[in-house]
Amino acid sequence: MNYEGLMGVSLLDTKQHRLDYQASGACHAMILVGVGFDEDGKPTRWKIENSWGGDVGEKGYFVCSEKYFRDFVYEVVVQKKHLNEAQLAMLAQEPETVEPWETH
Repeated sequence: MNYEGLMGVSLLDTKQHRLDYQASGACHAMILVGVGFDEDGKPTRWKIENSWGGDVGEKGYFVCSEKYFRDFVYEVVVQKKHLNEAQLAMLAQEPETVEPWETH
């Protein structure tokens, strides 16, 4: 929908707005199988194995940018064996409630 053309303002410019107006949401699961880093060790792209099978994407794989990842990924499940000591220590803390569009 062209909200910006109709009302002169983009209502879907943030993750929060897309969730509020149900223009986006967690509706599909994929497996993250790789990550590319810049010179400073920050992620720049993610390799994704899609559950649609090998006929979609490049033999079933896609690559998304870090911006796409932040904008459209809502949940991530990580095996404990991949966590460092500080991350494991956080598991013993009281959980903090955050909104789905918040990033920390």
